[in-house]
Amino acid sequence: MSRLTALLALAALFTGCASLDAGPVPTRAVDFKPSEIRQPAVYVRLSFGPGEWNPGDRATLPAGYESALLEGLNAKAVLARDVQMIPERDTRFDGPAALARARTIGADHAILVDVLVSHGVATFCTETSRPLRGPAMVLSQEVEVLRASDGAARLRIIRGSGLGVANVEVDCQNPRDARRRTPEETLGAAVEKLLVRVFGP
Repeated sequence: MSRLTALLALAALFTGCASLDAGPVPTRAVDFKPSEIRQPAVYVRLSFGPGEWNPGDRATLPAGYESALLEGLNAKAVLARDVQMIPERDTRFDGPAALARARTIGADHAILVDVLVSHGVATFCTETSRPLRGPAMVLSQEVEVLRASDGAARLRIIRGSGLGVANVEVDCQNPRDARRRTPEETLGAAVEKLLVRVFGP
């Protein structure tokens, strides 16, 4: 049994852990279609949860997320007018500020993404009779899509609504094959989940 699998098995005894999948249904405008987003402005704030984080994480994770996001938008042929990482402590950059900037550069939508990176105990395989819990780094995400022309909210997916990704990958049929993802894999998986929910498969 690998050390990772052993940790998952031991942590299965723990309780009070949030699932990566469970959560409320996202808010979506009745007439919203992903195809209406043609030239968005995308703004991402990545923040770190409590605990000790080394300077390397604080520098590389935001840069890695931005790189994965640019690559993902390109793969989906989304011609973003602007893609920016907002500093973690810049709490003044909100919906109105994003809309104002989007309008200035001629974007049709402003997309605000909030990413929280935290250490904790994650729950896996919730659809099975024996869910597994184990220590992990988790990226939880929420996103809001605003139409630039009138500021109307088109899509809002709150934290806990299925956009969470852990740096542990578990095969629910073969838990012994659990493995730890690299930071690049974790960021890529998080961005992929986000883009599928906003732009479709």
